[in-house]
Amino acid sequence: MLAKVGKDWQFTSENNLEDFVWSQLNQLFELSPLKRQYSIFDNICDILATDKDGRLVIIELKNAVDRHIVQQLTRYHHSLLEEKPFQAQINYQLPARLIAIAPSFHRHSWIDQQYHQLTFEFMSFTIKQQHNRVYLHITDLNTQRLLQAKILDTSLIEKVKISQPTHTALVMEDGEIKFTKVLDDMLSYYVLVRNAHKLGLPELEVSEIERLNN
Repeated sequence: MLAKVGKDWQFTSENNLEDFVWSQLNQLFELSPLKRQYSIFDNICDILATDKDGRLVIIELKNAVDRHIVQQLTRYHHSLLEEKPFQAQINYQLPARLIAIAPSFHRHSWIDQQYHQLTFEFMSFTIKQQHNRVYLHITDLNTQRLLQAKILDTSLIEKVKISQPTHTALVMEDGEIKFTKVLDDMLSYYVLVRNAHKLGLPELEVSEIERLNN
């Protein structure tokens, strides 16, 4: 999920960013998840959710600056109001919330937001390490409210002495820890396999142990 480039952390792909935000919708935004990658009229919405009032929430995520994010959300909004899916969960009498999440926003996006009839919530994100913990920090650029969620604990890496190339440190998928490089030596391998439960790491399946051993 994460790569370490120099001293900085970053998501290895936009899909990894979406994975994490989806898993933290309630903690970060107090939203209830509906659907990911929802296809409608040749559009694919990253995340659909509802807020506590039952309003439709459409979230578009970018792992880099993208000048077309407002236009994308506009198309999604139009298509969803036309089809009105998930009517049991969504109150379509209330206006939808359109949330754009990206590291930063292009000047054109700010202009589009300013003159648009719809309201867009721009949120920027950064990844910061505080001691042994790495957090996703999200700032609501309209209210300056700061939200955060822990992504990983780097002390787990240190305990098993995992080799960390500069371009990729580790990958986490569905709560599991997967290593992108063979362990430094057989001692590290032994510690990982025999003492995973003591280190707070997931138990390895027999097939995974055999793969590492080879």
